[in-house]
Amino acid sequence: MELMSVFAMFGPPKYLVSDNGQPFDSNDYAQFCTSFNIKIVHSPPYCPQSNGQAEKSVDLAKKGIEKIILSETTSNSQALENDLLLIQNRLSKFLFHYRDTPTTTTLKSPNEMLLSFRPRTLLSQLLPESNANLRDYHFKIGEIVKFRLNKSSEPVTAVIVSSKGDNIYIVSIHGVEKEVHHNQLSRAGGRVL
Repeated sequence: MELMSVFAMFGPPKYLVSDNGQPFDSNDYAQFCTSFNIKIVHSPPYCPQSNGQAEKSVDLAKKGIEKIILSETTSNSQALENDLLLIQNRLSKFLFHYRDTPTTTTLKSPNEMLLSFRPRTLLSQLLPESNANLRDYHFKIGEIVKFRLNKSSEPVTAVIVSSKGDNIYIVSIHGVEKEVHHNQLSRAGGRVL
């Protein structure tokens, strides 16, 4: 199965989201997912917008492949092998740029989402110092921080209890735990309990 090569590199996911197409509704697929303790999530039938991001990605890939095939394919006098090599090279170039382009929904590239770090790109080589002045939003468990409910409220002292991803933290304010976004927090001297 094609999924096995992906799992061999990145490990199996907790969930696989798919439409209700035949390949995703077979017993083999269900058994394969069960063997890796993967929960299968199907989008509602005849409702492609519920799987919007995947549909958008497929549409973008189709348009990219169409451009690859229609642009600069070799003439009939050249061998089919050359055409296939040209298409493969152009497809690799398209995938390279697509995977390194941030999306409007996450503001991160697919590579960054998958790898949990910002890979080196042509753009990052042009502007290597662009990240130097960015504020570090990562807080450590036990770190004392300042919390603001909104811009007009006074900051209160809080302690980082846990993290729920890159942007959401659980903080303790006077013994009461609260879920907050990193933009509501600021450093309070860098102390860690």
